[in-house]
Amino acid sequence: MPDQEPPVVTHEVPDSSEFSIPVEIEGLPYIFKGTLPENPSSFRFTIHVPDWEARLREIKAAKQIYLFGSEFQDFEGNEGQVGYVALSRSTSGADIHIRKIKSATWVMPRESSYFDAHGVGSFLMNNLCAFADLKNWSISAEPYPEGGGRLDIGDIYQWNIKKGFVDSDRAMVRSPQRPDMAQAIAQVVRPQPGAITRAGVGRR
Repeated sequence: MPDQEPPVVTHEVPDSSEFSIPVEIEGLPYIFKGTLPENPSSFRFTIHVPDWEARLREIKAAKQIYLFGSEFQDFEGNEGQVGYVALSRSTSGADIHIRKIKSATWVMPRESSYFDAHGVGSFLMNNLCAFADLKNWSISAEPYPEGGGRLDIGDIYQWNIKKGFVDSDRAMVRSPQRPDMAQAIAQVVRPQPGAITRAGVGRR
């Protein structure tokens, strides 16, 4: 079942440094948060479960705390965080670089509808790509899996290809494309001068 995205926002909303948006992913409600840099720099987009304190009590009651280590610390210390994508300035000729993209819904209790829920990583990547397109930025990435993840190096490579990345000398690189205005991030970011829009084509 594909990710369910918010409707297209037709009015302009000014850029802001931080945002928090209720979203739905694979039929489940989440909170989408992040920081919007004006220029290429380090930043994060994160996904959180709603009513996180109640869900934290559920995790503790299920005695799963020690099974997850850093994932539990991320959940408790970051208001119910179950996924993130971390960016930095790129050293591979692009504007920004994906340092890490991670989903940790397995931290939820097994009886929870959020346990091992899918779609968080795809949502983050789709919104990152839309944000970069709206900013007219290129993205670099390396297809190396994290231990314990669902995808191996071949899966990640093909996933990046589907998202518009191509091989370059030092990393995979995605050039700016037409923004997907159905993504949640389009509610809080205006297209920058030079971005490729529905009305016309800007520079690459």
